[in-house]
Order: sequence, then C-alpha cells, then structure tokens
Amino acid sequence: MLATELVRRVPRIAMAATLYRFQLETANSLKRLDCPILIAHSEQDELIDVSHAKRNFRAADYPNQLVELYGNHNSEKHHQANYRVGLDQFASEVAAYVG
Repeated sequence: MLATELVRRVPRIAMAATLYRFQLETANSLKRLDCPILIAHSEQDELIDVSHAKRNFRAADYPNQLVELYGNHNSEKHHQANYRVGLDQFASEVAAYVG
C-alpha cells in the first residue's frame, strides 16, 4: 500500500520500478545486431546512468557511435548542436560503410 502511494506521488519511482521488472540484456542484444548503431546519452541523466550507454557502445559492433549529450533526462537534447553534429557524422559513416 505504501509503495503504491509512493509510486503515485513520485513518477520517477514509477518509471524506475517499471523498468526494473524487465530484465533487458541490451548489451547482449547489440552484439547480435548487424546494423549501424547510434547511442546518445547525457552524463547528467539522473534516471539512467551514462555507464549503461558506454557499456552498450562497447558491446555494439562497428559501425557505431556514442554521442555525449548535456542536460538531465528531460532536457531537449535533440536541439543541441552536438547531437546534430553527431547524427550527421553517424549518417556519413553509415553511408561510407554501406557505400
């Protein structure tokens, strides 16, 4: 009962509780993919630690790219110049790769 009330009052706890129920093995899944992979994440994300993005980046085969963003989990990251630059670089790499 207390846990249910807490989840209702603190949405981040609800999201974390939902994610915790699923045992996603992203790094293992990435190893099996045969396609370009772009991972974008922020050091300041308070919901999901950047270590997850870095571990997934290391697990993914080439071509892959990690774009480091700035701001918290709800920042408008897609408007940041470094995201656009990273996306453009990734698109160029993919185009050269599939050539």
